[in-house]
Amino acid sequence: MGTGAKPDKAELLEIIKSIARDPSKIKYAGASFGKALSKNYRKTFLDANPKLEGEVVVHHAAEQQILNRYLGLVAEEEMHSLQNLRGIPKSLDNLLHNKIFRYEWDEFYASHPQATRQQVLDYVAYIDKKYGHLFNPPIGWIMQYFYIRPDVAGGLGRNTVLDPSVHPPIVTKLHYVVEGWTGDVLVTTFPCYLVTEETQRALQNIGFSGATFAEAEVTTSEEFHEYQPGQELPPFVWLKVNGKAGRDDFGIAANYRLVISERILDLLESLGIPFAVVEPYEQ
Repeated sequence: MGTGAKPDKAELLEIIKSIARDPSKIKYAGASFGKALSKNYRKTFLDANPKLEGEVVVHHAAEQQILNRYLGLVAEEEMHSLQNLRGIPKSLDNLLHNKIFRYEWDEFYASHPQATRQQVLDYVAYIDKKYGHLFNPPIGWIMQYFYIRPDVAGGLGRNTVLDPSVHPPIVTKLHYVVEGWTGDVLVTTFPCYLVTEETQRALQNIGFSGATFAEAEVTTSEEFHEYQPGQELPPFVWLKVNGKAGRDDFGIAANYRLVISERILDLLESLGIPFAVVEPYEQ
């Protein structure tokens, strides 16, 4: 169907399905407002992107009718700020701007008769993640995923409770005996994973999918005290992975290997995983 025809809702949803990205797989810092010095938003955008003159239609990410729908929520100088402007290629303007974005924002208004500023920004980010690859300049990029083989710092202790009749065994109580620890904030012994409490807090701060936390009994072996006398262990918690590899931030692949998203890898590397082995995950 050409971009000039007016699709019905079913057709429009099929078009969206064919061109939209999966927002959960897009790496993107998020939407924001700045402060414009002028109401001439086209000039603001093209001053920042002079090579796009004549190539794009300048669009407000948080659309202008928000000024009247939610009085006082967004200031006019914020509405016209560079951070809230998107370039849509002229060939896609009718489809994206007049049809798809109209549908998306009508859905938002229907479910948000009253909205907060953060809800508006979150929805802008949602739209950017879905369609940002079609903008010029583009916004967001596809999240990469990685196999990670964490450091094996120990093994299952005698207080572990598991069902060995299935593979991998189902663990209902975890006792982890540390035999040697060299600083990795993520450690393992098949089929379990543990992270430090500091890492738990960092993950909770950024938000994540595909795992939950549970208590674990963590003790040290005689070998640990012999070879690392005086070494103090940080508190660890059980990271129970239940997500789908290549979709969630944490997932278990068909070969039972742990897969993590790029954003989680970035976080773990910042906290310290010097002995983990990381490889690209190909779906």
